[in-house]
This record gives sequence, structure tokens and C-alpha cells, in this order.
Amino acid sequence: MRLGTFPFGLIAFFVYALIALMAGNAAPSGDTATPPQKVWELSLASFTLVSGRTVSVSVADAVIVLGILTAMASVLTAVWLAGRTLFANMISVLVLGAVTIAFLVIPAAGTAVFFVLGITYLLETVVVIAVSMRLKPIG
Repeated sequence: MRLGTFPFGLIAFFVYALIALMAGNAAPSGDTATPPQKVWELSLASFTLVSGRTVSVSVADAVIVLGILTAMASVLTAVWLAGRTLFANMISVLVLGAVTIAFLVIPAAGTAVFFVLGITYLLETVVVIAVSMRLKPIG
């Protein structure tokens, strides 16, 4: 699959699925491990601002940022390789449909994090299709 046809949003959804899968297996009954719903709230990093306020970045925040970065990569690829094919746009729409169905049907996907990733992917798909229809290849 060429770089221009790869749906970058899948990277964020793959990471989400891995974390959700590990979270679901993290706390067997009777264990004191972190419960699955709390995994998204775990702090990955924290730092203190000049104002003295401490900012903590959770797992959920990191996955959402990854979703935004992959959306940006997809849009930049569409601008650079403006000759995105109809096939690439169809793949993006099919993935968007699968994401929507997963959100509605799969319990592990029924979270705010998955919803924000889905909205990000919707915006990415619409922007990439619009850009690929309007631009001519660079170079």
C-alpha cells in the first residue's frame, strides 16, 4: 500500500485497541490491579508550569493527541500527494464506517476517548477528500 493510500487514523485506533485489550485483561477478579476503566486516567507524565500549576498527561490524553497527529499526517500527505486516488478516499470512508459501527456496537469502544478519535477521523476524512479534489500534485 502506497503512503498516499494509507489511512493514518488507523494507527490511533490500533493503539486504542491495544490499550483497551490490555486494560480488559489487567484486573482479574480479586486482583488489586488497576481496574479497566481507570487505565485511561493513569498519568504518563506530569510537569510544572512557570505559574506553579502542575499539568498531568493521562493515557487518554496521549491517545487523543496521537489521533490528532495522525489526522495531520494524513492531511499533509493528501496535500503533498494531491493525486490521491478514488480508491484511497473509499478506504477512508470504509474505515470511518467501521469506526462508527465499532463505537455503537463494541462495549470497549463506547468511551469518550473513542468518540473523540472518531470525530477526529471524520474531520480527517472530509478534509482529505476535499483537498484531494481541489489540488493538483506538487512538483
